[in-house]
Amino acid sequence: MKMLIRSGEHKKGVYFYKESPTIQVQATKVDSHKLWGQRIGHSSTQELSNLSSIISRSSNRSSPKDICDVCLKAKQIRLAFTVSEHKALMNFDLVHYDIWGTYSVKSFYGASYFLTMLDDASRCVWVYLMKEKSEASKIV
Repeated sequence: MKMLIRSGEHKKGVYFYKESPTIQVQATKVDSHKLWGQRIGHSSTQELSNLSSIISRSSNRSSPKDICDVCLKAKQIRLAFTVSEHKALMNFDLVHYDIWGTYSVKSFYGASYFLTMLDDASRCVWVYLMKEKSEASKIV
């Protein structure tokens, strides 16, 4: 159920809350493995099993298989990247470039893109903010 609980008015860069009538809310008790996982910071299933006596007392429908998406995604692994055989021996022999953007919110400077440059030998990184992608040719 969606219900407006507070409203505000924007004045000079600040929101001022308007007075609103008091609303009574009735909460229902919902305890499950999913909720307990959220409460303790999406911990491992092993940690949740340590709480199984508390969880089973509070909910008849609770199941260890009832795990939230965040818990599952956070515990996924991926294979390591393959080791590259192309290593630069001297600074600036090999430089990697990448342009990222557009941002949904522009920076204070007004930039919507950024260019990163990585020197393969020194691992030194430079980041340039850009208003337009076309600025990359002037930077490089």
